[in-house]
Amino acid sequence: MSISARMMVEGLVISLLIAWFSASPPREYLSQIGPYWAVFPCSFCALICGVVFWAQSKLTDHHEEKLKDGSTKPKSTERPAEFKKFQNQWLAVYLITMLADWLQGTHMYTLYTSYQQPAGTLFAIGFSSSAVFGTFLGLLVDKHGRRLGCIIFCVLELVINALEHVNDFPLLILGRVLGGLSTSLLFTAFESWMVSEHRRRGFPEEWIGETFALAQMGNGLAAVAAGVLAQVTADRLGDIGPFQLAMALTLLALVLIVVSWEENYGCNDPKSQGEIKDQGGLLSGALHCIIGDTKVLLLGLIQSLFEGGMYTFVIMWVPTLARCVPGSELPAGEPDWPKFSPGQGWIFSAMMLCITIGGELLAGVLKLANAELGCAVVFTAAAAAMLVPAAAPGSFQSVLMAFLVLEVCVGAYFGGMATMRSRLLPDGLQASVMNLFRAPLNVLVIAGASAGDHWAPPSVFSAVAASFALAAALQVVLLVILRRGADADAPLD
Repeated sequence: MSISARMMVEGLVISLLIAWFSASPPREYLSQIGPYWAVFPCSFCALICGVVFWAQSKLTDHHEEKLKDGSTKPKSTERPAEFKKFQNQWLAVYLITMLADWLQGTHMYTLYTSYQQPAGTLFAIGFSSSAVFGTFLGLLVDKHGRRLGCIIFCVLELVINALEHVNDFPLLILGRVLGGLSTSLLFTAFESWMVSEHRRRGFPEEWIGETFALAQMGNGLAAVAAGVLAQVTADRLGDIGPFQLAMALTLLALVLIVVSWEENYGCNDPKSQGEIKDQGGLLSGALHCIIGDTKVLLLGLIQSLFEGGMYTFVIMWVPTLARCVPGSELPAGEPDWPKFSPGQGWIFSAMMLCITIGGELLAGVLKLANAELGCAVVFTAAAAAMLVPAAAPGSFQSVLMAFLVLEVCVGAYFGGMATMRSRLLPDGLQASVMNLFRAPLNVLVIAGASAGDHWAPPSVFSAVAASFALAAALQVVLLVILRRGADADAPLD
């Protein structure tokens, strides 16, 4: 039987399995594991995730069969051992770090609530810190070393997680200020180190996208594991349990960085060497890069709009679902924390499975089209998803489904945006430009956190949908510019 025929038969069997699971789920068994309203979505997302992985493998087999038939020009997909070693070296540290970061995110809102501290205020302080100090961190990372930036990130995370153990508002504020610094390092130093090291070792540019796709797929799996591990540790140790596990993982990442990574700097890039002789040169070079290149400016605006809406969603999703959790006997619109808490980890894992699905879908899209076109579709779908909680905030199933769709979009976004940044940003100024991008992003997130305290949830989600829609419009503009100038590496047809 040919691969194509085998794909059709297996696809039919899988479709029947999904239909059966959807129509007649094993309710009694799932209810024994945890709240049915949380375990079933997680199980269903795990099933869909497996289907997506199966489809990807079959499409690869189909492509190889065509190559054997001679209908397509052969193109080797084998990567040298040296590249695989480098890729695995970076992915190991990155995924351990992201697992630790996800563990903190699962129960941070509920931890602050149990402390009877203003969670929204603490979140806003963290993003304000990132907006104020993050701009200069990128300059320091490019000048003094990306590896050093990653080491400092790990040290900061150890201090932050230690502070989370103390129910003292000033110390929690200090933790959030340091958290703003560490967040800026997390989303700039690690990526900048990999891109620079990739180029320094002479690997082809198109392989960068493959590494980012694997990173996003692995990031989704790490987040799924974080949801389960967070629930287990929280059940045994309380809401502080996930933070204690995060400390152990951060220490492991720190050891791996110190032992296995070499240092690299922004000044290694000949395109920007003349502009980064000092701290002022780094800042002026980054500003000139943004203002002087319409494509880079659009990229920064798109990133700020999408991630601003995304982080506002991160702040809003827990209280939104807690307000409409099934079986709640509290008045409408009031969060039922005791009812929602047992299923929070399962819901988080379901969302993270969707991020994995998005990362895997991105890998497939990059084989057929380019990241710029894929992101335009992603932003449009994200905007449509956020209209659901804006229109029907009291329907748990509808709201949860919309949140899961958004997480699929987020999974595709991170890999796609990282690929676009690697194409459009100069290597020597990458961390500096990326942190300048984060300044308007954090302003939007602070506004979102404030809106969450003062606006009704439907109004907040309407604003998030508008932010995603504007990002989609600007992405189309960027796509048109790239088509006209033929600046993208991948074909845009």
